[in-house]
Amino acid sequence: MFIILLAVVVFTACKKVDPVTLTQDENIPEVAEHLLGMTYQNAKQYLESQRFMFGNVATNQVEYVFSRDLTLKEFSYDAAELLVCGIGNDTVHQVYATHRSQTRKSASDLYGKWSHYTAQSTFSAIELWQGSISIEISEDPMFGNPIESYSYHEGSLIDEQLKQAETEYKNGTITKEEYEEIRDIYSQKKRNVFWSDYQRYADKDVLDSAHEHYTNSEATGHPKETSLVLYMNNGGDIEVRYETQNFITRWVSPERF
Repeated sequence: MFIILLAVVVFTACKKVDPVTLTQDENIPEVAEHLLGMTYQNAKQYLESQRFMFGNVATNQVEYVFSRDLTLKEFSYDAAELLVCGIGNDTVHQVYATHRSQTRKSASDLYGKWSHYTAQSTFSAIELWQGSISIEISEDPMFGNPIESYSYHEGSLIDEQLKQAETEYKNGTITKEEYEEIRDIYSQKKRNVFWSDYQRYADKDVLDSAHEHYTNSEATGHPKETSLVLYMNNGGDIEVRYETQNFITRWVSPERF
C-alpha cells in the first residue's frame, strides 16, 4: 500500500503542465516575440502572413502601426487588434499591441491564456515578476464602485530578498515581526496564487484590471521586459494589452493608444 501511494505521489510531482497553444486569432504574444530583431521588411511580410494590415507611420518615423480584424478589409484604428512595431536601425526593437474584446468573459479568458503562455514560452527563468489584480467590491453607485487591489511577486531577486531578510532576522538587524511581514509579502503571493485568484475573480465576474511585468536584467545576459495588462473598462473599451522588448527601460513610456 505504501509503495502504491509513493508511486502516485511521484507521478503527480512529475506530471507536466500542458503547454498553452494560441490560435491565430489570439496569438499576439507569439507574434510580438517573433518580431523582435527582425528587419522592418521581414516584419511587414510576417505580419501580413498573420493577417495584419499596415496602416501608418508615426511622425517620428520609428513606430509602424498595423491592425487585424476579420470583419474589415483595410487598416483601421477601430479594428479589434492594433499592433505597433518600434523600429531602430531598420530593426524591430519593441512591440506593443492591444486586443479589444466584445465581452468581459472573452477578455478574461484571453488574458489568462496570454499569462500562462508568457510564463511557459517566454520566461522559463525569471529574475523579477510582479503582478496585480484589482476587483470591484461593490456595484452600488452610492459607494462609487470601489476597487480593491492585490499584489504578487516571484523571481530570483525575490528569493534573494527573502534570504537577506532571514539573515538580518537571525543577526538581529530586523525584528521577528518585520521578518514575518517580508516573508508573508514575498513568499506567499507567487504566480500560482495569482492565477488561482485571477480565475476565481474572473468566474465571479468582478475583475476590474490585471497586470503583470516580467524583467530579466542585463546581468542575466538576456535583458528583457514584457508586460501584460487587462482593462475591463478603458474609456468604454474592454482591452487586453501586450508589450515586449529585449532591453531594460530607463524611463516610463507614455500611453500609446
